[in-house]
Amino acid sequence: MKLNKKIIVLGGGTAGWLAALFAKKYISNDVTLIESKKLGIIGVGEGTVPSINDFLRSVDIHPYEVIANTGGTIKKGISFERWNENNDKDIYFHNFSDRGPFNQHSINGVFSHECKDYYIKNCVSKNLDLKECLWSSKVAYANKIDHENVLNALHFDTYALGDYLSTKADERGIKHIDGIFEDLTLDDQGFINQIILQDNRKFDCDFIFDCSGLSKAIIGKKLNEPFISYSDTLAMKKAIVIPKQEAGYYPYTKAIAMKYGWTFEIPLQHRIGRGYIFDSDYINESQAHDEVEQFYGEDIEVKKVIEFDAGRMKNAWVKNCVSLGLAQSFVEPLEATSIFVTTEMLSLLKHFINDIQKFNENSVKEYNNVVDEMVDGVRDFIRFHYISKRNDSEFWRDYPEKYKMSDYLAWIVDCLRNGELKFSQMRGQYAKFTLFSWLVVGNGMKLFTKYNNSGYEDMNPSIEEYLKFMDDNIKHLPTSKEWYNTTNANFKI
Repeated sequence: MKLNKKIIVLGGGTAGWLAALFAKKYISNDVTLIESKKLGIIGVGEGTVPSINDFLRSVDIHPYEVIANTGGTIKKGISFERWNENNDKDIYFHNFSDRGPFNQHSINGVFSHECKDYYIKNCVSKNLDLKECLWSSKVAYANKIDHENVLNALHFDTYALGDYLSTKADERGIKHIDGIFEDLTLDDQGFINQIILQDNRKFDCDFIFDCSGLSKAIIGKKLNEPFISYSDTLAMKKAIVIPKQEAGYYPYTKAIAMKYGWTFEIPLQHRIGRGYIFDSDYINESQAHDEVEQFYGEDIEVKKVIEFDAGRMKNAWVKNCVSLGLAQSFVEPLEATSIFVTTEMLSLLKHFINDIQKFNENSVKEYNNVVDEMVDGVRDFIRFHYISKRNDSEFWRDYPEKYKMSDYLAWIVDCLRNGELKFSQMRGQYAKFTLFSWLVVGNGMKLFTKYNNSGYEDMNPSIEEYLKFMDDNIKHLPTSKEWYNTTNANFKI
């Protein structure tokens, strides 16, 4: 049974539209989204992690319909390039997990199933290239699509996604207001009861989602919630957006380490979303532009410059306001975690519907603790990628001392270097990265060259049998372009 509440979503970016659709499905029939078309959104191509598919289905949207109507593509993981050495051969792949017949590893006499982590350790112990030993990475680099046996995520154009989601919202009776937020009013207990726009239009509300982006219009400027900076841990502070106007059909994101940060490439069916995210303590945007032109060997036009502070709000839920997206946190998008955090925060709210109906301080504290741990976990995993052997610039030489690791991350790294990190140590941590991810990225960062797998070597299938199994099956898959042509024809609206 839905609540008899007036819900307002402030902001029409990805976070805003997802929040509105979620609120309409699970909280109330009275949902209004307010956005300013004049102010717009940041608007760069975006990547996701596989949980986006479950969230979309939970609000009655088919992920392939998103691909067909946003110029989107499948994402099988991230290709990390030049993160240890500044050359073209330094590449590793952070996969999404395989499933079905491509994840049926067991260890004779020990474990009967779900032994992919031990398979990875076995490959590492033999100094094999994981890119060649895992189904999802082999499929990705072959530029093919397997939508059944790999946990896939999505790439999409955020402008096109906004248009698509707003159409869905309109179909479902979500009210859509174009206007600029000016102020709000509070009741005598500090709860928001009215939103006021610059043209003096007023909207009553019982609960609000602040999706106002980096401006943090409500959670920061009106409710004065403190911001916790990650500047002592993460270096990136500025980005230049440099899209390339050609189709990109490869099914993975690229993250290429540069002298003072890294570039991303997000392939879409009509362009490649691209940008350089860098530490402005060392170079300015003009120098960043010169560096990417030299790297790509082409004239590059900067479409936008974005400045940001890495960190999160101390509390995401304050009184009757929950902040989402960039209004709640920004952690550099090295692992495409922004939308992931948004959808996880929304899904978590299903357990707190009664607390939207009637504010419960203890429940809200619990919600905030889970969100804080989740975002701090993202921070730690991003910092993990910078345990690099690069020393070709002052930025890379300074990083180990200038930007610290948390105690949790230091423990993870110590366990990995000593070959001691186990599946059991990673359980029970909400929305944190899995042992699979720590092993794949840790191996890619050359934290270990061998892994002691004594007692767990008797894999079934063996590495050799599995490699043959993959080679026999990959030839039957469609190319990316073939798959998109079929998907577009079946799901275009």
